[in-house]
Amino acid sequence: MSERAIHEVEPKIIDRLALLSRQHQRTIEEEHKAILCDALLNKSSSESNPAFDAILETIPNVGNDSDVALIRGTSAATAFSRSRQRSLKTEGD
Repeated sequence: MSERAIHEVEPKIIDRLALLSRQHQRTIEEEHKAILCDALLNKSSSESNPAFDAILETIPNVGNDSDVALIRGTSAATAFSRSRQRSLKTEGD
């Protein structure tokens, strides 16, 4: 394997790397390698991101896909207005 040195890294990056290495019980070099592998090769060397999974779980499963359908050539406000109008018509029936 080849070796590379990274110069002039911000102290907050080094601090975060050191924190992650302690949390994962790895050396800083091992943590650095793991981050590079995850980012560049999509090889997960650590567990999935539970924070992201938790955020996804908070999104309610409501509405219809048509509520957020893309209407080409219109602004977001116009698309929302049209969607809202369709929704109101459906509620009034």
